[in-house]
Amino acid sequence: MAPRGGKSGSRAASAKPPAIGARSAEHAALILRSLEEGRLDRDQVLGLMRAQGGHCSEPGPRGSLKQTPGCLCGLVPPVGASRKRGLWASNSAEADALGCSQDFDRREDPRDPAGLVNQANTCYVNAALQVLYAVPRLRDAIFRARFSHGDGVAEAVRQVFLEMAYSPLGVVDTKELVVAALKLDPSVQQDGQEFMKLFLSLLEKSFEGDPVFKDVVTQVFGGRQSYTTLCKGCNQLSSSSRDTVDFLDLSLQVKDCDSIEDSLGRFTAPSFLDGDNKYLCEGCNARCDAVRRTVLRGFPPILVFTLERFAFDLQTLNKVKVKSPYEFPLELDMSRYLREANDILGEGPCNSMASYELMSIVHHIGSTAHQGHYVTQVKDTRGTWWLLNDDKCTSIGAKPTGDPEGYIQGSVSKKKRKLAQDGRMSSSSVYMLVYAQQGRGMHVCSASLEELPASLAVQVEKMKADVEDRCTQRQEARISLERGIEDRQKFVREVIGLCAIDSSDTQDRWISTEWLQKWADAAAGPVKIDSTQLLCQHNKLDALKAHMMKRISHSAWCLLHERYGGGPELSTQDVCHDCIAEHCHQRLREDRASDRRGHFLELAKELEKRDSDASSGFYVSRQWLVSWKRKQGRGCHKESPTASITCEHGSLCPDSVARRVVLPDDFWCYLKVLQAAGLVQACCTRWASASSRSHRWVHPSELAPAGGLQCISAVQLLVAVMLDQRIQILWFHNTLFFAVQHHC
Repeated sequence: MAPRGGKSGSRAASAKPPAIGARSAEHAALILRSLEEGRLDRDQVLGLMRAQGGHCSEPGPRGSLKQTPGCLCGLVPPVGASRKRGLWASNSAEADALGCSQDFDRREDPRDPAGLVNQANTCYVNAALQVLYAVPRLRDAIFRARFSHGDGVAEAVRQVFLEMAYSPLGVVDTKELVVAALKLDPSVQQDGQEFMKLFLSLLEKSFEGDPVFKDVVTQVFGGRQSYTTLCKGCNQLSSSSRDTVDFLDLSLQVKDCDSIEDSLGRFTAPSFLDGDNKYLCEGCNARCDAVRRTVLRGFPPILVFTLERFAFDLQTLNKVKVKSPYEFPLELDMSRYLREANDILGEGPCNSMASYELMSIVHHIGSTAHQGHYVTQVKDTRGTWWLLNDDKCTSIGAKPTGDPEGYIQGSVSKKKRKLAQDGRMSSSSVYMLVYAQQGRGMHVCSASLEELPASLAVQVEKMKADVEDRCTQRQEARISLERGIEDRQKFVREVIGLCAIDSSDTQDRWISTEWLQKWADAAAGPVKIDSTQLLCQHNKLDALKAHMMKRISHSAWCLLHERYGGGPELSTQDVCHDCIAEHCHQRLREDRASDRRGHFLELAKELEKRDSDASSGFYVSRQWLVSWKRKQGRGCHKESPTASITCEHGSLCPDSVARRVVLPDDFWCYLKVLQAAGLVQACCTRWASASSRSHRWVHPSELAPAGGLQCISAVQLLVAVMLDQRIQILWFHNTLFFAVQHHC
């Protein structure tokens, strides 16, 4: 397998930049001396930028590129290797991303069904179109009918069906039908059953202008039923019981029904009219008990069952989905319902065909009634079942599945695909069932052009020619794209090979690492060279940003600049000496600060062990000093050094002797400097606040000699309490004395 970067890339990306600049205080002092004497040479500058060594430019994964100026590793992959995206992706993946697929979604077999593009949330439209296209009588009528001029819906449906039948491509675009003709909002999903009924009514209206096909919708989908009422008093049917009502589909309950037989039994079950709901009989001329029921008197060639998967919940007052499994057969005999109708109506034997075979299934995949996805299963003339999921068509085999979601996700094994067993199957997502009378046949494949009207045959030939032209153009575009990618890859490798430069070469150039990476990896190449982020505040090359740049040869720079332009052009001579001097001074200051910090850390260890009875110095909390020492003088503190040893009046607590330490004056000043510089957790506002308990820095001389420091307010309060207690005792003694004297 070709290397693709992997985890090493993430580790390199998160690695800290290399230590750019002076390596030590001695090095910084040497650089400063050279600057002052005006003899800072090229080698010293390259040393500061960690660029004094040679180049490394081994091909490899993206993550192998280091943040040193001389490392060009990983800018290109090894020869023959590829990456997931960008210039070095495989040609087929890159071409597909640009819409230049080699096979252009062709159908492997013209008899295979075609998929339909989902415009956003139009899967319900695609499901209805696949079901209706599978009906040969309706499809033939759409091809042959003479629609009135300006009937955009019928013409758009005809165009979609023509492409589904005769296009060499495996996917058909429905945008013209959905948006222009039907004027549907693609972002809004509608109920699939309601759309099917609306769509059939629109087609029925479109066929009205052609006398040959004006009744084709009723002829294909129309059945007959009657609503009978039998009076128990006279045992006679009502006058309207023999009237027939046409239907295009039968709506069956799913809730509390385990199978289609249970639903049909509930559909034709009798209901009793009694009590306050008695029937007014015409023969008896009185209100009588009666039996009312629906009887099925005739079935169409294509029998459609719409299952009531969505029910209204009276507790939540919302529509909910019924998710219970539902069983149905691959072959269905409806003759028993015709016999029941004949027995109830007293008619003779029925000769209507009532044996059906399953031809298509619509599923609703989703947990709620307000969202989900519609898919269709259709059986073709070869006896093969297909799962049609928008633009994806999957061959299932000789039996349909009750779990299409498993096929869609590709997570269901062959043993768990819920295929039909013993002529029956069960599904918890079935939403619509379509049966065809046995012997009628299903033709989900393209017919010969001779069967089409001449005008449509010409249109089909033109459509095929247009498809071939587009395929040829895309193939040529693909070849051109592949050649362009190969040329660009060759150019990138050539430039990377020229970038290598020896440390002694004085004709070097500096370029942004970010720009170089984008250039080496982008399929189309970046815009102009941009190295402005490498400049300092003095508008010169910033040596301290060496981790953001690469050092390349002058010839490589010329090739890049000639093709892309931009800049600025930067060489080692353009390095800013002012920034180098400031860096070296800062390095020396940090070194001195480190030495001073080490001195006071050692002093803190000694002070920790001493008593706090010194006569001069500054008091701080012993606990605070221990914490500061534990953090090596770098930590942050939420409290000031005197917070735990001062009272609410800002003076030393009388009982804080064991909790305080006396610091020498120089140690005290050092901490004050750190506070001002923000190097110790300042909480400066807290230290200087005028809150009820001031956390201020306390000096012994401010209050009293060491060893006698006490809060004056606390002492006064103690004296006042003792005095008050003494007064109370004297008052009690005097009262008792006068009382005894008076008694005597």
